Amino acid sequence: MPLPRACPLPALLLLAGLVATASLYTWGAGAYFELREMMGLRPFPPFLDLHNVIAAVECWQQGIDVYRTNPCDMLGRPHLYSPLWLRMPALLGQPGWLGQPGWLGIGINLGLILAVAALPCPAGWRPGVVTLLAVASPDTAFAMERANMDVLIFAVVTLGALLLAGGLAARSLAYALFLAMGLLKFYPLILLALVLREAPRIALPLLAAIAAATLLAVLPLAGEFLRALANIYPLPWFSGTFGAGQLPEGVAHRLGQVPLLAASIWLALVAGVLLTAWGMTRDTALVARLADLPDRHAHLLLVGALLICGCFVAGQSVEYRAIFLLLVLPALLRLAVGSRRFAAASGAVALLMWDPVLRRLTAYAFPPGDDTLSLPSFVLWLLREALWWWLVAVLLGLLAALLLRAQRGRYSAPGLAASQSP
Repeated sequence: MPLPRACPLPALLLLAGLVATASLYTWGAGAYFELREMMGLRPFPPFLDLHNVIAAVECWQQGIDVYRTNPCDMLGRPHLYSPLWLRMPALLGQPGWLGQPGWLGIGINLGLILAVAALPCPAGWRPGVVTLLAVASPDTAFAMERANMDVLIFAVVTLGALLLAGGLAARSLAYALFLAMGLLKFYPLILLALVLREAPRIALPLLAAIAAATLLAVLPLAGEFLRALANIYPLPWFSGTFGAGQLPEGVAHRLGQVPLLAASIWLALVAGVLLTAWGMTRDTALVARLADLPDRHAHLLLVGALLICGCFVAGQSVEYRAIFLLLVLPALLRLAVGSRRFAAASGAVALLMWDPVLRRLTAYAFPPGDDTLSLPSFVLWLLREALWWWLVAVLLGLLAALLLRAQRGRYSAPGLAASQSP
């Protein structure tokens, strides 16, 4: 399988930012904290989310119930990831890995940078600008600064998406990577639905192997898995999160207990999404363009859209999870040629990933009162939530059209992709 054409500039920007941040913290930690405070951020050290995982391993090794309390974590956050993390090698429990500059966190971030470099390059300066804006966005910086496990998952599933363009052995490895990430942080399990694209005589043994591996990993620790899931607590509607419930429940909360308001908004939004997706599957011109989409673009679109749509429907996600929009961006930019809808969708990706800056500037210009959003901030929130719903509707429509109508729903023969476009 030939490697994709290198796209160095976005990756180099991330690398420069990582080097600058690590250097600042290593040789000027005070300046680093002052810079965070100037940006309206709390003076946390870098790699805070990676610290949470390592602290849980450290406390668990000491016999502490980390699902109830985690005194090894600087914020006391209980463990809400898979219990498999706690069974990692003892080296993860050594605080030295979080020293200055934090080599484990840097290694995870380098994985993301390599994944970004492997994404297909856009053609033309306008798509290039959109790509740079999306990659060098506050959401990407937030994920890297926290060294959240989503960064690791991004790197691994990107590799998996590229492997899907190969033969059966490569695709099987991709499914194994998706399963491993799902067992570590749950939501990537949705990617195993891609096994259904295989011919039945290939899919059935793969599904059996996946089921066996899942049972072996989960059953002995079922109680701990349930306790970890119970620790995933809801976040405020007006914080830096995205999810299907944000708009209907947030509006209902803002306007008070208006009878059936949230239910009516839910009904209207779901109906709009379904109509949008159905209309896209009936668009013969779009179906033809999807059929001609290069394999790497198509597989990245499938993986990214499944992750974003699955997380959107399942619950709330912190804004750094928007990095998975980077996977769908190459296909959106390719489809944007001659299409206002997809030009708007690619622009929406960049805009949503810059939302933290827009939100902070609005809050600075129009401070909240009585712990509620100011009217301009609420209007901006409404527009953001509506944009998320529209973008998810477009991605769902692309998924449906790609899998049902564009003859990419199943491989044509064992070991061969449906098409081998470059």
